Formats: sequence, structure tokens, C-alpha cells
Amino acid sequence: MSAHTSVLCAIPGLVWPAPGLHEILSSLDLPGLSTLLARAEVQHATHISFDAWLAAEFGQPVSPPFAAIRLAGEMGTAPDAGSLWVCADPVNLRFARQSLLLDGPAALDLQAHEMTSLFDDLNKSFGDAGKFVCTSRCGYLALDAAHADKLATTLSPLCDVENRPVTHFQPQGKHADWWSRLSNELQVFCHNHAVNAAREARGAPGLNALWLWGAGMAPATLAAPAARLAAHLVNPQPLLAGLARLAQTKLEVFEPQHAAEWLVVDALFEPAQQRDAARWAQALQTLDAEVLVPLAKQLRERKIARLTIISPGDSTLARFDISPPPRWQIWQNRASKARLLAALGYPA
Repeated sequence: MSAHTSVLCAIPGLVWPAPGLHEILSSLDLPGLSTLLARAEVQHATHISFDAWLAAEFGQPVSPPFAAIRLAGEMGTAPDAGSLWVCADPVNLRFARQSLLLDGPAALDLQAHEMTSLFDDLNKSFGDAGKFVCTSRCGYLALDAAHADKLATTLSPLCDVENRPVTHFQPQGKHADWWSRLSNELQVFCHNHAVNAAREARGAPGLNALWLWGAGMAPATLAAPAARLAAHLVNPQPLLAGLARLAQTKLEVFEPQHAAEWLVVDALFEPAQQRDAARWAQALQTLDAEVLVPLAKQLRERKIARLTIISPGDSTLARFDISPPPRWQIWQNRASKARLLAALGYPA
């Protein structure tokens, strides 16, 4: 890598979205993160979801066809250009603090036979809407062409809704009533299905609804970012894989000695979405050792000229710009816990 190279590293979930950050950080040794943030210029901007940020990096509009793009990443082939797709993801709706909250597929530990059984039966009962398709834990609806006009309605992305009251995220627009009616009918169907009954009987989170979002027309191709792409992934990222596939660009595996100009690290995303502090802390410790310590070393040795860490999230878009000091200046080793808290907590 050239010494003049700048690296953009996206780490969704780095900014902890719930109280208790001080207690979490007090138990962790984070040499990579604290070294980098000691020199960082910190900015907080209007929040943007990880999905929306990824899509924007590939030149997609504000409301991209998430379903078709993600399906391309899961299936390995792109759906037919012009076909209409909607994410129909299995979720658990539960009452807490007098609100109806949503847990996404990652929290449900779904089995393949459960998805197949439910989606086979959905096609028997909802054929007028289109055809339902499922993967191991994601669901889709290939919308019937007769409903093409319904795509103009705004449907909230799943990552915006998890662990929040669903009443704040109902369909908006001309055909909102149609989507709301379909969602309610699907909720009743899932609640009464044998898969949900069996899960509840064994004490597992219920699969009692489908969240509809990401509706749009499948694109033929996408614009590829100019930078070399790499990823350090713990969880499957079909959206990123789909974006790369449709842009006909290679997505490389991150190697510390060969950092790419554009890097996605997802280890903190699901723990942050689920407000799982213990798993988030463990993932941050591992991420620090495997990604941030090597990046700090490359920056200190001037193998890269500038590092920008971006953390899209549901409360803020955090940006940390880090450059090596002038050669005559001593590198400050570690940020204080107070600086870490200020950078990783909610902006003032």
C-alpha cells in the first residue's frame, strides 16, 4: 500500500446505542482504539442506518431497492432486472414497557425447516400479493406486477426498528393502508402458524410477524466505489455482498498487512442492534486486536497517510479522522477513558 493512501473504515455499532458505556469500557483494554482516538478529530452528524450508508457508498438513492440487492448477495445471482421485491423478514413482536417492540431475525435463532414450512404455507394463502421466498433467516416477497404502484410507499428499514416501538415506524404514503393491511394479515397468519406455536412451546422467541421493508425494482447494475474494497466480517452481510455483485466489483477479505482503501467491519453491528452489552464488549476487544491495532501500526509507520473511521448508527453518524503526527512530534500513546467515553457515547 502506498504511503499516500487514505483508508476509510466503516464500523457500524461502534457508537454504543444504550446506557452503561462507562461500565463496559472500564473492564476493557483497547490499545488500538485508544491509540487512534488519542489523535482523532471527532465529528457527529445526523444519523444514518448502516444499510443506507452502504447503499449510498454504491451511489444508490435515499430509498434503494434493499430487498433485490440483498437477495443478490444471498442467492449468488441477481434477480431479474425490473422485478419487484420486498424484504419480508421474520420477527418477534413483544410487549415491553407498554410498547410493542420488535426483535429481528438475528435474535430468533431460526432453523431452516421453520422458515421453509412457514414460507411454503404463506404462498398457499397470500398468492395474490406475489411469491414468498426465504433463505436461512431472511424472507422476501416477489411482488406481483399488479402492485407496482405500491412501491412509492415508505417502509421503515428493519435495522431502524429493532428494539424500538413499532408504532413509530408504520408505512407512510399513498398506499400505506394496503401495506398496513397486508402486514396485519401476515402477523395474524404467523401468530397462528404451527412454527410459532412450536417455538413458544419450547420457550424460544416467537416467529409471530413479518417486517416488510426495502421494496423496490431490481437494478441491472450498480456503480462501484473507486476504492479497493475489503471486509472483516463476523456475521453474514448479504447486502454488502449483493452491492458488490451488482457493481461487478471484488470484495476482498481484510488482511492486516494489506489493508484496503475501503474497509467494512461488522463485528459490533448485531450486538449493538440487540443491546447485548456483554457480546458487544467481547466483540470490541477482538476487533481492536485484529483490526484497529494493525491499522494504528500502519498509520504510525506511515504506510497509510490518513485513516477515517465511520460508524453509522441509529443515534448518530460518528466520524473519526486520524493522521500521523509530524515526524518531529511524539505519537500520543493512549486516549483517556474520558475521551473514549466522549467519542463513543452520545454526542453532546
